[in-house]
Amino acid sequence: MVHRQLPRVGRTQSWRWLAMLVLVPAVLSTAGMIWPGAAIEETLTRRSEEILTESRISFTGVEVRGRDVRLSGIPAGRRSEAKAKLEEVPGVRTVNTVTTDDSAGGTMSVIPRGRQLAVFGLVPDEATKDRLLGEIRARRDGREVVDAVLIARGAVLPADPGLVAEVMAGVPAETADTVSMYWWSDTLMLTGPVIDEETVVELRSVMHDLLPAEIRLEDRTWQARLGETATFGAEAFQESVSTVLADGGGLRFAAGSTRLTAAGAEVLNRLAGLLRVAPGMPVVLESHAPEGESELAGARAEAVRAQLLDQGVSGSLVTMRSSPDIADDSDVDVVDVQIG
Repeated sequence: MVHRQLPRVGRTQSWRWLAMLVLVPAVLSTAGMIWPGAAIEETLTRRSEEILTESRISFTGVEVRGRDVRLSGIPAGRRSEAKAKLEEVPGVRTVNTVTTDDSAGGTMSVIPRGRQLAVFGLVPDEATKDRLLGEIRARRDGREVVDAVLIARGAVLPADPGLVAEVMAGVPAETADTVSMYWWSDTLMLTGPVIDEETVVELRSVMHDLLPAEIRLEDRTWQARLGETATFGAEAFQESVSTVLADGGGLRFAAGSTRLTAAGAEVLNRLAGLLRVAPGMPVVLESHAPEGESELAGARAEAVRAQLLDQGVSGSLVTMRSSPDIADDSDVDVVDVQIG
């Protein structure tokens, strides 16, 4: 079961940060083939959160058990709309909304995204917010801390800010960029891919030593599969991407054309599959074309980007760069992919 508690969201700039929770829309049929049951629930949770966020429907909780979704904190007058939207998600069996909201406080999340840490939660006042973010920044290991903390009168944190920061800092380095933390009430949930069994054991041991007895650990991590190992740093991600490109001959275009060759289209499909299960890494598309044909270079990069987005890759991660003026012996009919 995946049970995630999130702060209420209004029509404010916090929507920009809440969108970080759902950077990677997952296709359930693919996830079902490569992930265990807990990760399928995580996929449905992320997709549900994405749809609610895109629809500007505020919520405080999304709970997925198997293929059944339970929503809490949906505003009156929008519950039918939220239910109808989530019932259209592939793989969802039933959707129920909870009219009473018992989760006004005691919720927070720390979500890694590359070199950023997004912190979500409800706090009662500015002083508590400053202390929470200050404790986390003191242990951020060089990463930028994104403030998505909201102030709500009467809200309470599920744990002391010092403990939240200590637990965050205690996560093994091999999982610091892949494991998310969701705190609510007396529970800490960890979720995300872990690189190997040894790291799984280390993570659980650290949590056991740090967490007091009154806080329950819900471990929803899973050992990485297939392309998921690419989430453990830009260098490893680049190696995986370069292998896909080299094996298929690259993202190749017909001479003078903005249309990928058949082989290039197949490479793009494989690349999109890798990017979907390796979220959080910025992708730069560097397009080439013969000297003087800058428009062709730009159009090729845009064509690749558009097709990646069509296949579920987050548009916020993909940027473009054109290189039309290149040496005579360079390959002018490909788009290169750089990570970071």
